[in-house]
Amino acid sequence: MRERARRLRLPARPAAEEVGRLGPVLRELLRDCYGPTSFCDRAELAAVEVFGNVAAHSRGCRHVVVRATCLPHLVRIVVCDDGARFDMTAIEPRLPADPLAERGRGLWIVRNTVDRFRYRRLGGCNVHAVTQFVSGTG
Repeated sequence: MRERARRLRLPARPAAEEVGRLGPVLRELLRDCYGPTSFCDRAELAAVEVFGNVAAHSRGCRHVVVRATCLPHLVRIVVCDDGARFDMTAIEPRLPADPLAERGRGLWIVRNTVDRFRYRRLGGCNVHAVTQFVSGTG
């Protein structure tokens, strides 16, 4: 399998349709690369959660770039935004006290669905990366 990648540039304060558009685009790329597998579903879910947190909580952000890369042994999805420093990996994820709450589980989902969740500040941008190893390789 050769490397395949897809890049999306989205507004920082997207309408619900923009947030909803990311999942299907990632799903199409990942399934084209690997077929319908659970590790693809986990990577997609985590990336959509990271994007949703950036969209809801970043300060001063104008644009978000999402880049998904498929490699033979892993899928990596990177969410970059140009806002103020915002390191989601430093936040301790926990489930909301109310099990029926509609919000508050995103970071818990990210931490518990992918193999790696990393952050770095690079060139004035927040770079959050989720990595899911292809089953049986990591």
